[in-house]
Amino acid sequence: MKNFWKHFFINGLMGMGFGPIILTTVYFFLKINHVISVLTVDEVNLAIISALIITFVQGSSMTIFRIEKLSLGKATLIQSLLIYFTLIFVYLINKWIKFTFVEVLIFTIIYWVSYLIIWLSIYLNIRRQIKNANLKL
Repeated sequence: MKNFWKHFFINGLMGMGFGPIILTTVYFFLKINHVISVLTVDEVNLAIISALIITFVQGSSMTIFRIEKLSLGKATLIQSLLIYFTLIFVYLINKWIKFTFVEVLIFTIIYWVSYLIIWLSIYLNIRRQIKNANLKL
């Protein structure tokens, strides 16, 4: 378990490196589409901290798959819920979405469809690699 926490924090810290990159990309597109023009210092600070939290959780959540006692399905469920609740919390705190049923529902649908597409593409890629490896045997 000690090794788990070591990897958890290392993966989380590596993930945090992408936070500012993602944040500046999002703000760039918001600016060129005239969604925002000026941000206060407090808004920028909250956004930076939020981006770091999101990327830490996403980076560290991959460590869940190192727990041998968890099946792949349970590990995937835990990881997906951890990321979902972190994102929904941060989005609501930053007022990136409103706390209404419709907006939370839209966010939830987009999240789960995106998550499914990502994992389906990973699964199909691994399956293809296994098939190619078996053909070489």
